[in-house]
Amino acid sequence: MEQALLEAIQNISANFQAPFLDKHEAAKLLKCHPDTLKKWRDQHMEEGIHFFQNPGGEYLYNRELIIDWMVNRNDQAAHLQAIAVWNSRKLCNQKRRRSA
Repeated sequence: MEQALLEAIQNISANFQAPFLDKHEAAKLLKCHPDTLKKWRDQHMEEGIHFFQNPGGEYLYNRELIIDWMVNRNDQAAHLQAIAVWNSRKLCNQKRRRSA
């Protein structure tokens, strides 16, 4: 029983993809140099949506939206739709359930 549980946890962990990536992971995912990623961040990405800076000064990138940005760089409407969907899934944008 314990072995089966351990294997199930390992399978979940192996398939888990962190929602935020550091600059090296993001650059590798987008197949670019970290300096190119910085240039794109400065020119095309929005803080709080595509990336944020943690208290230690490190930039972390939103995996889902940087992939979508790369795929839809030439289709702004499609990318804005992806941002809207992402925003709607954030907990702070969820409707609260009222208790009876």
